[in-house]
Amino acid sequence: MAIRLSTGTRNFILDSGLNTLFDTDGAINLYSGTIPADADADVGAGTLAATLTFTANWIGSAAAGVMTLAAITSDTNVDASVTVTWFRMHDVSEGPTGSSATKKRIDGTVGTSGADLNFNTVTFIAGGTAAISSFTITLPAS
Repeated sequence: MAIRLSTGTRNFILDSGLNTLFDTDGAINLYSGTIPADADADVGAGTLAATLTFTANWIGSAAAGVMTLAAITSDTNVDASVTVTWFRMHDVSEGPTGSSATKKRIDGTVGTSGADLNFNTVTFIAGGTAAISSFTITLPAS
């Protein structure tokens, strides 16, 4: 039998945990290459395409086990011309690289549909802009 979480518990975990996990010292890095086996692993051979940082109002309140992230500062100077395939959300002071079981990180896939984070195109051009208008994280009930 799987552990089940009520909607109130899911909202509480997202509000108290995710909201304070990165505070205003968080960022989302976009990479090409293969996503690591888990968020404890180093970034591997992926190429960093862009870094988008969180602002003071980057996160709202959870509802129905879903947290909506907004107010994420765009990267107006993309680092490399690559096809982005995955992201790492991380605490800026800890950094996104290196193998670590203590760094606060969240990894996910990037695509144009059906991925954890979707863009209208995953082909990023050096010197261009990478922007996220909105992003949701869902904590499942079980």
